This record gives sequence, structure tokens and C-alpha cells, in this order.
Amino acid sequence: MEHVSIVGGHDGETGIAAAAQARFDFEALLPTPIPGEFPPVVGQFGSAQDAASPSQPGLQLHPDLAPDTEPDTEPERARTPFGAWLLAQDRRKGWIGELAKAAKTDRAFPKTGSPDDVRRRLQDLGADGDVFEALDDAELDWASF
Repeated sequence: MEHVSIVGGHDGETGIAAAAQARFDFEALLPTPIPGEFPPVVGQFGSAQDAASPSQPGLQLHPDLAPDTEPDTEPERARTPFGAWLLAQDRRKGWIGELAKAAKTDRAFPKTGSPDDVRRRLQDLGADGDVFEALDDAELDWASF
């Protein structure tokens, strides 16, 4: 291992030379040798099919990276139609509550309709921009459940 010494110093106010010595091991700065072969990486840049190729016998995938072969056992939750959800918000304060109260008085309100169905109904009635803002807020609230 070859060491290089660097000596430096300066004269202070007293005129006495101060010296500092530092030893650097330049071999420690050389890149680490890379082994000949690395195992294939499976994840966002590869697939389980590529990793389990016949050219790589005995390759085992980490359980987190293995494809999910089991079907979902949890049934999807039935979503309440937007129109029915909005009608149930009549006791709520604010714009959504006011929109729900107005919807309850409309006999042609799409009770099982989607947000787009309700939007079309409001357009047919000539509703103003504030009502559509309340509808947008209601749709976001409904979609979060």
C-alpha cells in the first residue's frame, strides 16, 4: 500500500512555524472490483417470466416480487348510487345539504343516477355555477367512500 504525505503549514503571529501532516491512502479511493455475475433483478424493470427463464435454473423470486396468483376473496363493496347518496345528505350543513334539500323537492331527480345524470338534470333546470360547484364537491365526497 503506497502512502503519500502532504505537509503544510504557515507562520503565525508569533513567527513559529506550525506544521500539519495528513496521510492519504489513495488505494482506498480506487473503485471496488465488480464480481463477474450478478443475479437478475426482477421488479419494475423486469418480469417474473424473464427471471424464471431456463438459462437461470434454480432462481427463486422473493415472495414480495412473485406474481399474485390467488384470486381476491373480498367481494367488491356495492356502491350507493350518487343520486341516492345525495338525497341522504339533506341534514348536512353547507352547499351539499342545500343541494340535497333541493333535490328532494324535484320529482324528476335521478335517484339512482350517476353524477353526470344529476349534472344533466341541473343543466336542464338552468342551475347557476354555484350549484355545479356544490355538485362537484358532493361528487368528490361521494367518491371518497
